[in-house]
Amino acid sequence: MATVKRLLVWGAVFALLGVVGATSITPSLVGWYNTPGQSVAMCDCKELARTTAATIVQAQLAGLGSGFIIGLILGTVVTIRSRRAAAEAVAAATAAPVAPAAAAPTSETPPAAPPPPAAG
Repeated sequence: MATVKRLLVWGAVFALLGVVGATSITPSLVGWYNTPGQSVAMCDCKELARTTAATIVQAQLAGLGSGFIIGLILGTVVTIRSRRAAAEAVAAATAAPVAPAAAAPTSETPPAAPPPPAAG
């Protein structure tokens, strides 16, 4: 379930980026596309406004869909790589068990033995 949640987050983030990108790029493209070839424009402005708005919405939906798909792909790649790295780390840790360390000699002198009891 965590994997699905992670992939949906990746998809949502990139979908949002796709919408933002489409919203920032599309108006200039629509303006260029709808520029008349002649100096005098005699057009049906109502139809032109409807077409322009529809084109912007279509571009935003295309940005949303493509961003979501790119996010899913990148999220899948990142998830697979992180799982492989974790599996390799576990395999490396279990493949070479570490032997317990031998008691290392210390430079300290052992404590002196207590003096024998006095005879008496």
